[in-house]
Amino acid sequence: MIYNLPPIRTSTAHRRRRRGTTLLELLVSITVSSILLLGLSSSTYLALRAADVDVGPFYEANEGCKAIFELTRELQYAVAFNETVNTATAIEFAISDITSDATAETIRYEWSGIPGDPLQRAFNGSLLTTVIANVHMFTLTYHTRIVPDNAGQESYFNTGVTATVQIGADSASQIRTTVRTFNEPEISHP
Repeated sequence: MIYNLPPIRTSTAHRRRRRGTTLLELLVSITVSSILLLGLSSSTYLALRAADVDVGPFYEANEGCKAIFELTRELQYAVAFNETVNTATAIEFAISDITSDATAETIRYEWSGIPGDPLQRAFNGSLLTTVIANVHMFTLTYHTRIVPDNAGQESYFNTGVTATVQIGADSASQIRTTVRTFNEPEISHP
């Protein structure tokens, strides 16, 4: 049996028609791509450095928001206010028992009134801890409701507190919120 086999091609023309890339072409394309990406990343880095955006006020405002949120959350559940301590820069109030010791918890927030000093918090008479550093303003305004009784005496109830805090010298980082107390605790005559 004789088979008709096609002739074997050994010419270079056949090799050139082959599909795919050679190792050298692949290395050249990777090198060029690396150089382009390096140039792009360095120009992006230089552009960001030239912008020089200061994120300090944003960070300070965020910290202030977290602290004011915590203060408002605790104030909502106040069952009593210590009127001898409460001023425009300090507040002390009691909330229902959360530590399971059958006594109300006492929370105190205070600021010295000196720009740059921290806003501090104490829980159940513990040492003061810093809530926000670098406070430039902290003011509290108390809202009361007067209810006369049948004997002509007046009772005063705390219905809420407005708190304003400014962190840092930038007035853009000023936060103000008004909190209504759920329990409207009775307070002594102002």
